[in-house]
Amino acid sequence: MMRICGSDLRWLLFLLIIVQYLNGSRSCFENERNALLSFKHTIISDPFSSLSSWGASRDDDCCKWKGIGCDNTTGHVVALHLEHEGLQGEISPSLLHLPFLNFLDLSSNEFETIPSFIGSLDKLVYLDLFFNNFSGNVPPHLGNISTLKYLDLGSYFYSPLKVVDTLEWISHLSSLEYLNMDYVDLHSVSDWLQSITKLSLLRTLSLSSCLLPSPPSSLLHINSSTLLEDLSLQDGNIATFPLLNLWLNQSYFLQYLDLSDDERMPELYFDTFEDPMEEVFFDSEWLIWKGIEREYGKNLKFMKFIDLSSNKLVGEIPIEITDLHMLNSLNLSRNKLTGSIPDKIGQMSSLESLDLSNNQLSGAIPFSMASISFLAHLDLSNNNLSGCIPLGPQLQGFTEAYQGNSKLRGPPLQTKCHRDEPGNAPQQGKIDEIEDDEYWIIWDFDFFVSMALGFILGFWGVCGTLILKRSWRHAYFQFLEDKKENIFTAILVYGAKLKRGMGAS
Repeated sequence: MMRICGSDLRWLLFLLIIVQYLNGSRSCFENERNALLSFKHTIISDPFSSLSSWGASRDDDCCKWKGIGCDNTTGHVVALHLEHEGLQGEISPSLLHLPFLNFLDLSSNEFETIPSFIGSLDKLVYLDLFFNNFSGNVPPHLGNISTLKYLDLGSYFYSPLKVVDTLEWISHLSSLEYLNMDYVDLHSVSDWLQSITKLSLLRTLSLSSCLLPSPPSSLLHINSSTLLEDLSLQDGNIATFPLLNLWLNQSYFLQYLDLSDDERMPELYFDTFEDPMEEVFFDSEWLIWKGIEREYGKNLKFMKFIDLSSNKLVGEIPIEITDLHMLNSLNLSRNKLTGSIPDKIGQMSSLESLDLSNNQLSGAIPFSMASISFLAHLDLSNNNLSGCIPLGPQLQGFTEAYQGNSKLRGPPLQTKCHRDEPGNAPQQGKIDEIEDDEYWIIWDFDFFVSMALGFILGFWGVCGTLILKRSWRHAYFQFLEDKKENIFTAILVYGAKLKRGMGAS
């Protein structure tokens, strides 16, 4: 009979305990299994049979059901992933019996009400309710989930979902990094901006097509740390520039600002259930870049992009925008902007794309624009600009950028530009176009005086002295004679050496 020593027995017992523990961790807890079945019973329509695996057999492990994620160590349900399933019915309060739930994605379904009990799921890190048929009010109880990092209440089209009176509750979500409230009615909320700016960790803010109230005139400052890496207020009924000014005097870390009328929003991908706490999502966005619509994925965070196109913006372009020296792309096209292009626009030396087309801008093109050496796309068409187009290494290469400005002159347009014509702007380096497209340097009176005095003093300081003083004149010509003799002698010596060398060879 084989004998088992004490040490071997201890190792065997240890291995059995580990096996039992691992087997136990793979089975979900009975109370959590029952909670999920209760959730299923409140679903009245499951068009894709997404929940068919739930409770298929009495002893079935809920951690193996579709859309359920369990902690690999404890076996507790930590993730509920039911997006794009078309589920219809009620969101059951049985979810409260999932005490370790930290990931809840019910996006793209047919739920009609956001229940207030969700605010009691105090372990949630990720909550996505995007694109449902919600009506009524957003429950302020959501402000109780202090652990929340990601919150999406948006939609692709306008829905009756709204926030009443105050958004103060959202300021309690101190861990929030992503907030999407597209198409949510905020028109009665006067403190929306103050509440959002208290979110010091917020990286992405989307309020596309929200019904926003007019910005209160008392707001003068915004905490730059809240900005917004990304801010989107697409088609947000922003009619004037004052709101934009609030961000551009403070948001030095702004990387992506989109207030255009494009309704395609960033997509977010979550990889696996294994570690719902791990941030494995990334943004993907369609952007108009250098006049071409392109999709940007993981490199979006490196862009510095402002798109305010196709809104109802009126007034002048704020001069503060020229302080964004690292901006790569600026699109203010298809608005009702008036006034002139800021003179200091040349300070935006990193610009690669600039679109100010289809506005009511007037005056001259600032000659500082010619110093933007990286500019690859320019569109100033359909404005009321006048004067000479500045001459520079970039601006003459954009053949269609100046169309629809009947008072603009100079290349690449066919009209000639003369400096003395009324309304023409001074050119960079004071270079202007004259007859037959030849360029001459136009110097001012001070330069001509300085040049004349310099010539007189230089010429007569040397030549005049030689003419008037005989001894200096003789010494000068004797110096030249000696130099001539030295050069002649050197040539003869070098020639003799060369001749001897050739003869020897």
